[in-house]
Amino acid sequence: MSRAVTLGDGRRVTLGSYVRVVKLAKANPNATFQRDLLDRWPAKGADIVRQFRRGMADRINDAISYSTRGTK
Repeated sequence: MSRAVTLGDGRRVTLGSYVRVVKLAKANPNATFQRDLLDRWPAKGADIVRQFRRGMADRINDAISYSTRGTK
């Protein structure tokens, strides 16, 4: 079973492709990408990195124990 990330609009992508896009956006902050992490609108690389960091902080602060993460 491959790990997946659900984007803000409900679309699921593999963890590998998610990380590749964030790294590409971080390397090219002024480039315009077809869509951002939350919606289906074009966004600059700097905006995508900002959305990634905000989501990372949200996941850290959710206070969900590691043993129950990913369980239904």
